[in-house]
Amino acid sequence: MLTPCPRCDDPRTEKSSDSPIPGVWEVYRCTRCNYVWRSSEKLSGVHKYDQALVDRVTPWWPQLVRKKRG
Repeated sequence: MLTPCPRCDDPRTEKSSDSPIPGVWEVYRCTRCNYVWRSSEKLSGVHKYDQALVDRVTPWWPQLVRKKRG
């Protein structure tokens, strides 16, 4: 059974790959926020995903990523 995403708590995660040595670790990916982690990682310090912040910043993306011309 897969665990929920440690970043956004969404249950839609998928196993992406296995370690070269079978059974040592697996790599998982969240299908919502695209966070990727290894099963052997300590996940207690993961910064939580804040959808409200994303919603506030998204309208400003064009101004934030505009290239400087000079």
